[in-house]
Amino acid sequence: MSKSRRGSGGVYRPSYPDKDGNKVLSEFWWIRYRGLDPQDGKRKQFFENSHSTKKTAAEKLLNNRLSEMTTGNFVGPDAEKITFNEIADLYLKEWKADYRGKYLKNQERIVARLKEYFGKYRAVVAADKFVDYKLHRQAQNYADETIQKDRKTLLAIYASAVRAKKLNRGHCPEIKRQKGGVNNRRTEKFSEEQYMAVREKVNDDLRPVVDFAWLTGWRPSEILNLQWEVNVDQPEAGWVRLLPGTTKNKDERMLPYFTLPMLKTLIEGQRERAEKIAEVTKEKVTHVFHYGLDRPSHLVGKQIRDYRSFNEAMEAAGIENRIFYDFRRSARTNLRRAGINDRVAMALLGHRTLVMSNRYDAIDPKDLLNATGQLANFYGQEPIPPQPPKEEPAEQEPMEEEERAVAVGGGGKVLNFRGRR
Repeated sequence: MSKSRRGSGGVYRPSYPDKDGNKVLSEFWWIRYRGLDPQDGKRKQFFENSHSTKKTAAEKLLNNRLSEMTTGNFVGPDAEKITFNEIADLYLKEWKADYRGKYLKNQERIVARLKEYFGKYRAVVAADKFVDYKLHRQAQNYADETIQKDRKTLLAIYASAVRAKKLNRGHCPEIKRQKGGVNNRRTEKFSEEQYMAVREKVNDDLRPVVDFAWLTGWRPSEILNLQWEVNVDQPEAGWVRLLPGTTKNKDERMLPYFTLPMLKTLIEGQRERAEKIAEVTKEKVTHVFHYGLDRPSHLVGKQIRDYRSFNEAMEAAGIENRIFYDFRRSARTNLRRAGINDRVAMALLGHRTLVMSNRYDAIDPKDLLNATGQLANFYGQEPIPPQPPKEEPAEQEPMEEEERAVAVGGGGKVLNFRGRR
């Protein structure tokens, strides 16, 4: 065994007896060192096979382990035995604890995709396989947005393993970002005509939800979770309030509904509806948006939790490439057209940054026409209204010779079909 400085460990080739009882040296070099076990915090001696026949390789591995102890990145020799599935399960467990299970199903779907490919590898090996994974998914026609979600989740899985002292930072993959990024920005919004069309097709329970979304631009979960005693007329009459910690950005949000007649009529209509249901069922209606009396008895007066019928109404109205969330973009655009200050619009919609708020402000040809019209006024000119599209002339049946002569005549003089008088 080679001698080394006391406390710094050493490298050696262990011996073992052969079938004749003679001692034989192993062809592989091993290392030994002492340190704190990251799992239980106790000091112990570690023995590790370098899997190399070269002494210099074993010395390099020993130096790496001692360096890891010095920098606090030591996780022990068992790190190379951990499978990808183990750290993936650890990540889901951490997610469930941190977010109380929120969006857990979505994370489980992403992790299942990663396990399908990386599950056969050890964690330290899987870290270098993302390029192969990306090519594999591209061959299966996966969208770039999906692959980028997988990339972020993969990095989060390894970060979770580092926090749990299962791996160190040297085991984590270094994945290059996609050049140019992924353009997943939506610009679709509902026009007023589209809003009215889908409003006519949607059922009576969901129609007030659609109206509230069109007027306020609030998120679906924020609308459906509104309660009379918690959010409406609090802290004073005429206001709708989202409590701190219940919104996406955790900030409080206030909306004075009494100043907007359409919104005031909507809230008062829902209140009358709730009181009528309470008289029939003898149960208090807690949520602003609830199921009506025409529903099965176990649903009457209960909170609306499912708005999938909205998609059926969209199809019936002949509207494509729109989702319920696009009402949020419509509201932001309408706030800008109404001349409302950006800071106030951000407060009404729950945006923290102007950059995010501007992403929801969709510019369409109507806005460009208004802009050039204002520019014409600036130069002292009268704006020219847009010309209606030209109509294609209707096909005419072949005319008889006399009819053709009359048709081409002018000035009271009739011309025959040859153009002579």
